[in-house]
Amino acid sequence: MRRKNCIQNLLCFLMILLPAALFAQTPGRETLSANLQQLASGFPQEKAYIQFDKPAYAPGETIWYKAYLMTGFDPSLISSNFYLDFADADGKILAHAVVPVVQSSAKGNFDVPASFSGRSIHIRAYTKWMLNFDSAFLFDKDIRIVQTKPAAIKTPVVANTPAVQFFPEGGDCIAGINTKIAFKAEYTTGNPCNIKGTVINAKGVSVADLKCIHDGMGYFFLTPKPGESFTAKWKDEKNVERTTALPPVQQSGVSLAVTVSGANRYLNVRYSADAAAATDTLHIVGTMHQHEAFKIARATNAPFIKATVPTASLPTGILTITIFDKQWNALAERITYINNQDYRFEPQMEVQHWGLNKRSRNEIKINVPDSLIAELRLWSNLIDGMVVCL
Repeated sequence: MRRKNCIQNLLCFLMILLPAALFAQTPGRETLSANLQQLASGFPQEKAYIQFDKPAYAPGETIWYKAYLMTGFDPSLISSNFYLDFADADGKILAHAVVPVVQSSAKGNFDVPASFSGRSIHIRAYTKWMLNFDSAFLFDKDIRIVQTKPAAIKTPVVANTPAVQFFPEGGDCIAGINTKIAFKAEYTTGNPCNIKGTVINAKGVSVADLKCIHDGMGYFFLTPKPGESFTAKWKDEKNVERTTALPPVQQSGVSLAVTVSGANRYLNVRYSADAAAATDTLHIVGTMHQHEAFKIARATNAPFIKATVPTASLPTGILTITIFDKQWNALAERITYINNQDYRFEPQMEVQHWGLNKRSRNEIKINVPDSLIAELRLWSNLIDGMVVCL
């Protein structure tokens, strides 16, 4: 046990030193490719998704679940155990489960206490390998609990106030460059807040409107002048007026805009005059699951750079696009989701025998393509007395 803990501590120490060790080398195109390859092969990122048999439960019912583990494009072979924490709305742990991982998946169940009076149960799931990375990659989900009697309303310890965040596309809002700025408004509980308002400059002049498109999220365009600052004046769902400062305007830098059109991603790179003078070449690198997807080098002798990235041949997942200068310093970054439906397949179902009597035997045959290895989970409380042939 002591040796195992020492190995885990050493691994955590190496994970802290990894970014500095990778990029302390002499910058260059070959170095970046080698670093990405080293990161992907030596430190693959494990992710988990959990499927539940129902969207909501009542006190006393059983939550059946099945977890799927992936590293990049492939099923994960890293972890042998899967950990789950079940907690109430106050963060009190109701149960902790350790489930074995078999063929990159894990399954189990949790009995909701019959005396549970809350409206939801929060599930956090992870492997020990996932704890070496950002906690944002752990699995988190709230499961709704339906109460037959209205639960007593508790006064929250912390006021459930809303806040809004602003995200300039590419990372920064740059003077003289038209920038798309997304925003997200939510309460301290994490629930979305649909706001409305306006963006004003230091003189009090309105320059953009805040209008939510979906779940407290939206966007607007802004072309700031050098030295300008902006503030958002907005009202929450209770019509309470609030103010939030926008991120400061950068006097120089590089802006990256990505447009989705069919199977392509169109890139529009703009930069200030001094940023173009500081580097004669910009490198555009795309990565997926820690692997290099594409690499483009363009000169900065034009006012802007436009490029097209075909995505039909890429796997489904998040494509990260990063702009580097000639010294391979990161200047701007943007993510976009690629969905080529390559993980989707259409199984065929054939009824072999219907059992018409109570608790009688049913036989169903499910066919999947010969090139796939399929693993199906049938919930016993939904399908009783059924035999499935694959």
